[in-house]
Amino acid sequence: MTEMEPLPYLGDIMFLSAIRPLWSGKTTALSVISRDVKKPPLQQELLCVNEVGRALLAGKQHWLALKGCDEPSERWVGGVSSNADGRCWHWSEQKKQPVLFTYA
Repeated sequence: MTEMEPLPYLGDIMFLSAIRPLWSGKTTALSVISRDVKKPPLQQELLCVNEVGRALLAGKQHWLALKGCDEPSERWVGGVSSNADGRCWHWSEQKKQPVLFTYA
């Protein structure tokens, strides 16, 4: 795979991994209504948006500012740390540009 396609793309399983923290962490934006582990991974949980998720979607809450939200792990993109010293770069829809958010 890496010889033919050196850059990873967001497939089903990678997408599942990216959104799993929305319903499996200390603070959740999605609630699990039902779970069936006999089904394929993308069909195991039936989810709904909870109160926290609605506040996030409405722009009334910031995911990193939530009490009990796990601190993101350090990640480097283009030689820049994405979350050094309690700060994390993210996209601001209001400013239409990346901004530095302080969560600690």
